[in-house]
Amino acid sequence: MDRWFKEDKPASKCILPNLPMIEDGDVIITETDAITRHIARRYKPELLGKDAKEQGDVDMYISFIRNFNLKMRMMCYGKDVTEDMRKDMIVNEDVTFSKIDKHAEGKKFLL
Repeated sequence: MDRWFKEDKPASKCILPNLPMIEDGDVIITETDAITRHIARRYKPELLGKDAKEQGDVDMYISFIRNFNLKMRMMCYGKDVTEDMRKDMIVNEDVTFSKIDKHAEGKKFLL
């Protein structure tokens, strides 16, 4: 990790050097969401949706998962987080997950 901060990051040709990072030919990308989309666009574009509606749904789920992950990490590692705050988050997110469950009924995949 020391090498990353002292040598690799300052020398990177990437606009926003960070980890994770992917170098794919002349494409250098950081940020998990951007890397995920790049890999799908390049190697299996149908995973991103066949039309604007499906593509919007894919983007929505990617954003939702990223934001949910951040909330969960804050509840686990955040300072001054109370048990009541954790319970409230679970109740609030349960509403969202119930909607996702309903949307997924009878489907093998969300999209």
